Amino acid sequence: MKSNRFFRIIALLVGLAVLLPLGGVRARLSEVTPLAVKFQLPWEQGKAWVALDGFDNGFKRLRNSPHHYLNGGAVDFTPYNGIQRGVDTSNFWVTAVAPGKVTEVGWCHLKLDHGNGWTSEYQFIANIQVKLGDAVYRNQRLAVIADGVRQPFCIPHVEDEIPHLHFSLRPTMRDIRFAGWLVEYLPLLNWTTFTKGNIKVGSYRPLMNLPDQQIVLRQAIEWNTLYHGSVDAFLYERWSLNLSDLTTFTVTVSPQTNGLSLLVFLLDTNGYEIISTDTGSIKTTQPAGQYFIQIIPKSGQGRYTLIANKEETPLPSGPYIYTEVEVPSIDIGQTTLTTVGLKNVPAEGYSSTEFTCTYDPAIVSISEITPTTLFGLDPAVAINGPQNGTFIVAIAGSHGNRANTSGAAFTYITTGLQAGQTTLECRARISKGDGVLTSIEYIPDTLTVRAPVPQPTPTATSSFWSTPTALPEPTQTPWPSPSPSLVPTETPIPTSTATPFASPTVLPDSPGTLTGQVSAFKPVTIHLYDSTDTLRDSILLGSDGIFGLQAPAGSYTVIATASGHLKALATVNLIAGQTTTLPATYLLAGDIDENQVIDQFDALTIGMNYNANTPQAADLNNDGIINVLDLELLAQNYRKPGPVWWR
Repeated sequence: MKSNRFFRIIALLVGLAVLLPLGGVRARLSEVTPLAVKFQLPWEQGKAWVALDGFDNGFKRLRNSPHHYLNGGAVDFTPYNGIQRGVDTSNFWVTAVAPGKVTEVGWCHLKLDHGNGWTSEYQFIANIQVKLGDAVYRNQRLAVIADGVRQPFCIPHVEDEIPHLHFSLRPTMRDIRFAGWLVEYLPLLNWTTFTKGNIKVGSYRPLMNLPDQQIVLRQAIEWNTLYHGSVDAFLYERWSLNLSDLTTFTVTVSPQTNGLSLLVFLLDTNGYEIISTDTGSIKTTQPAGQYFIQIIPKSGQGRYTLIANKEETPLPSGPYIYTEVEVPSIDIGQTTLTTVGLKNVPAEGYSSTEFTCTYDPAIVSISEITPTTLFGLDPAVAINGPQNGTFIVAIAGSHGNRANTSGAAFTYITTGLQAGQTTLECRARISKGDGVLTSIEYIPDTLTVRAPVPQPTPTATSSFWSTPTALPEPTQTPWPSPSPSLVPTETPIPTSTATPFASPTVLPDSPGTLTGQVSAFKPVTIHLYDSTDTLRDSILLGSDGIFGLQAPAGSYTVIATASGHLKALATVNLIAGQTTTLPATYLLAGDIDENQVIDQFDALTIGMNYNANTPQAADLNNDGIINVLDLELLAQNYRKPGPVWWR
């Protein structure tokens, strides 16, 4: 019965305890904003001290004592139970519970202002390491506890005082967490306890100073503005960075505390890594979007400075090529559409363009290269690659079509292979139809492939948490000057006529003569077949394309051929002793596979052998290299069948 009565009394006292006045403390708490940075215990991280004495309700101390709970409370801590006055305390360091500024320093005490109405005070200390006005970081060594012999205690103190730290936090310590330990107090019983998880301890029990891992979100970064921050093993900082358009910028982070080295991360809007460095500086080009700069200590702890500088790069005033990634950050295995286009296209337009593109094949793969209608409907397209981090797309307008406006030239699908960042870059050489390739300026883009590893959730607050490689310009090959122009002028085709041979007498077995002229970008051969399809004569023409041959009177088929061209065909009737003249003609370039139709298979051959010199049939302009200029010739005759009737 006595036991049951005892527990009922205890329960009643506990119930009454919560009814004791707290109005003053609660009123003060309503006037402050919680700090984003979590408090730690006032000694070095990773070490355990014990509490000697806690809050008081006036039973042991006067009403004006800092320990009184209505004043906010105070706790005396010491490194271990049984400590004696005069022991060596030179390694018993007192540290800052949160970042702050030193606002008061005495011979045995100091005070920090943490902002938002929060202050902390440290008494019974010696060998003070900071001075008035200093900015301090969390876990920074402030002083050691006084030993009471060589280093006197604060006055007043009791006669049997032992080395300890008298610590207080204002407006209150009650119901505040330090390194996860919740400080609780029952006024009626005058009990101070510390609770972390399912562990609750009182005085003389070890309290391990291990704060929870925390990422604190700082304010948005403005260009050319110096910021200050601080980190420790359990505290990282994250700064937001907003880009309104494609931007090249540099972020420089500099440690200000001895022994501190830093890791700097550029994160995307979802908190995934884009770039990281341990050198303190990141230079990158990123498209419009929200980003974060995250700072964590590689070793040590302390303060640092951060500044971001924007590189002002105006857009080209003349024609240029751009690469644009639809989604700038993707996960491994995900895809995004990439667009390559032309800007500031002149009014006269381009007849063809060669695009040479590069990427990191270890980071991404390229597929589904698809041309648009920028060069008109049904353009001739040659694609080489993708292979070993590069591919070439050559596009030429067919049937006289040209790119006369700015816009997308082609698109492709980019797939993430492994975490990292790659520059997607395309350079271009354009042709106006004059046989000359001219390089134009270019703007690349970047794509980040992230590993799907979630980042810790940051705490919002006003406190914590590549230049593309230049490709060598291709050597410009001089354009040959063949006899025909690139686009021959259409002229009325005269009707072939037999010219009477000036001779008073024509013998029955006198031969007939056939003359004419055929132009092409390659050497032309004339073949003469009789009515039984038997080859009767063949002649390789010179550079002027003029020919003349003789054969017995009769009906013949004449065929003109040149490598990579459609054939031209005519039927003639040779008259003994007379000359028959065929009208001048030219052969249509583009039939590389000699199947008498100029189509995508011929363009494919150009793409497969791009920048090579074989097969010789694909070098349509006979300049020694297979490229977009050959595709341009093919495009002029795209989809045309052969042989062409030569009349």
